[in-house]
Amino acid sequence: MPHRRAPSPELPTHSAALAIERSVAEFYNSAGWAVGASGHNANLWEDRRDVASWYQASCRRRITRYLGPGMLVLDAGSGPVNYEDHQMALLRFDHVVCLDVSRVALAAGRRLHPSWNWICGSIRHLPFPSETFDCIMAFNVINHVEARSQASVVTELLRTVRPDGRVVILYFNRDRLLGRHCFGVRRGGSSSPHARLELYAHAHGQDWWNQFSDYADVRLRSARFAFITDLERLVPDSWIGRLALRCLFAMEMAFPKICAKYGAYYVVELRPRKPARRENSTRIHSTWIRKVGRNCLWPTQESSCTRT
Repeated sequence: MPHRRAPSPELPTHSAALAIERSVAEFYNSAGWAVGASGHNANLWEDRRDVASWYQASCRRRITRYLGPGMLVLDAGSGPVNYEDHQMALLRFDHVVCLDVSRVALAAGRRLHPSWNWICGSIRHLPFPSETFDCIMAFNVINHVEARSQASVVTELLRTVRPDGRVVILYFNRDRLLGRHCFGVRRGGSSSPHARLELYAHAHGQDWWNQFSDYADVRLRSARFAFITDLERLVPDSWIGRLALRCLFAMEMAFPKICAKYGAYYVVELRPRKPARRENSTRIHSTWIRKVGRNCLWPTQESSCTRT
């Protein structure tokens, strides 16, 4: 099944963005984070063979190193935070806020880390005041937002990060060297074309990020050169495959700019260009942690995680 096309231009941007957001939430509630025998349905996102495990884990660890220091972090579009590398990155912060549209992901994440704040809400309308977080991460999230609304989402992230903080975004590269990505998602690891689920995604070109350079320092960094289908198609399940992936990772470390330009994923690091305020950050953080804790919207079968 081909990936879903972007909405037609005559549709109002808000209506199109809301419809897509609801379809993404439905996907993740029904299949994206469904729990199977092997845990959360990582079969949709990772090559589960042993030959690829080291490469994928190493890429995740490298991405989380881009996160800056601080007390309060927002994981926008967090999912259930089921990868150990992801969890360890968030545990570096004193307070963690996770926001997602999937009630299934939030319920699963809350069971793993009940002390964190789990909020059901939209990344398009963050329920936080300006300059709240020391760091904001949005991994594989913005490319699932309606194409014309993605710029406003990035602006919203920059609004809620502190002046001395940073926004770290993991984004798909539409111009990757190993070919164009089919945005359909495999069901249960099956290679049958009839087993594909539909998930909206749109990736802008890397020049698209230049529009934010007037009010933020924009840096593109290498994240991961090979996509899951590249691994499954090109890497044999043998010592040769392990050696090839170690060489690939070494190349990504040695030539980060080239790999960011031609790889499957790259990281966008945004640092606001505005003067830092001389305020007591501990007081601000503790105040908003209490407020967030009082206003958490725990996911239920009846509740909707999207704003109408």
